[in-house]
Amino acid sequence: MRSPTLLFLVAVLGLSLLGSSSFETSSNNKSAVEAARQNNLGVAYMNQQLFEKGLKNFEAAIAADPEFSLGRLNRAIALLNLQRVDEAKALLDGVVQGNPKNPTAWYNLGLLYKNSGDVEKAVNAFHHVVVMVFAFVIKRCRQLSTALQIRQTKRLCPRG
Repeated sequence: MRSPTLLFLVAVLGLSLLGSSSFETSSNNKSAVEAARQNNLGVAYMNQQLFEKGLKNFEAAIAADPEFSLGRLNRAIALLNLQRVDEAKALLDGVVQGNPKNPTAWYNLGLLYKNSGDVEKAVNAFHHVVVMVFAFVIKRCRQLSTALQIRQTKRLCPRG
């Protein structure tokens, strides 16, 4: 198994790269705030390799706001670290089904398949991650190129 810190960093990177929100809108703002609070506590426990404690906080986050998908994803990661593979797979499948463009869910699904010896499914899951990250990089490069062209034009052709 990978270290929980590495998994968390990959999760944060994937979510930030693709512009996903870790704090979804909920009908009840207090529930959403409590879900985020419980999730953050769970992440802190995971970073200390206290997977059982983290798992309890992720479960509390989901109970506070059942629509809080990051709580389900982190719960799956905790279960994966606890070697509770079947539960982790069910959750990861649900996260991927709910958001097929979530690279963190695909990455962890890939780890699950790799560790279970299912190389074909692992490669497929990791392929999803690579495609998503590559598409993001291309998009970002185009945005930066356009921004640079605009700056050059303004510098070469000042108004005034």
